[in-house]
Amino acid sequence: MSEETPLLPGLTREALVSLMERHGLGPLHTAFPFHPNHSEPMLLVNGEVVVRLNQKVPELPTLPWEAVVYRRLRRATDVPGPQVLALDTRRDIVPWDVLCLSYVEGVRGNTVWVGLDVAIREHLSEELGRMCAAAHGLSWTVYGEFVGFGPAAIQSGRWTEIVNQRIVRVYEQAQQVGLLSPATLDELITVLNDGDALFDTPSPPTLTHTDLGLWNVVLRQEGSQWHVAAILDWHRSLVADAAWEFAQLWRDSAELYPFSDSFLHGYKERKPLQDDLRVRQRLYRLLSFSERAIDLAQRFGTSAERTQFFHAGILRLLKPR
Repeated sequence: MSEETPLLPGLTREALVSLMERHGLGPLHTAFPFHPNHSEPMLLVNGEVVVRLNQKVPELPTLPWEAVVYRRLRRATDVPGPQVLALDTRRDIVPWDVLCLSYVEGVRGNTVWVGLDVAIREHLSEELGRMCAAAHGLSWTVYGEFVGFGPAAIQSGRWTEIVNQRIVRVYEQAQQVGLLSPATLDELITVLNDGDALFDTPSPPTLTHTDLGLWNVVLRQEGSQWHVAAILDWHRSLVADAAWEFAQLWRDSAELYPFSDSFLHGYKERKPLQDDLRVRQRLYRLLSFSERAIDLAQRFGTSAERTQFFHAGILRLLKPR
């Protein structure tokens, strides 16, 4: 292979060698594209180092934030994950941030989940619930999005300030894209604004993964036993009211999530749930669903079919359960 043959778009073998030398990661023997369906380019190097490049949104400190999360989880909890081997933000060898992580052996949970016995899935769901509670136990000083991604691009000591900013953005952007009828949009904003008493009394600032489906969980089998080997992809995590986590879980019946009853049982072994969790879950799910609908409408347009789908989804969430 030529020294200038790109291993990934914009990354040559020579550049990778230089990065590894800088951070004492040893000589380069092998390098292969890894998880090609991931949103960011990745390489598996020497079978033991995962190299990630922030090419998708290079102006945001996505990888430095994820490195902070992995280090804090590793230092202060039993939540398994890769070790941060190197973080390079100098952008002199390649024009992006680079994060080097230890490779975690195992399989993505969504690739094996449906084939596992129910008892095994219940056990793994409880294990994930305990790990989620451990992550929620970390101490943070403020709420917010620490990579400036999306509508929560501020940090604040008041959770209600974060939520109110998101509500305002939903209203303004929904009007711009014409996603909802005026009557439905007014009802949506009224319901969200009526939650202000809950938004004023959140949990302490809590690290929420926000995408804790089985596709972000690595499972490993040892003999007849399965266990959680890692929780990955914290780059969109949000420091929020703890209930925000549960609003993102089980939101789509077509996706694979841990069993809810088992997950919550494991969670409560370590941390109590909020008394008004269901009400918070409904409001946060309504807000986040509206944000996703607007984002997709902005990127792909508002066809009649798409508008009808999102309109029906929002109306369904507006109905109290």
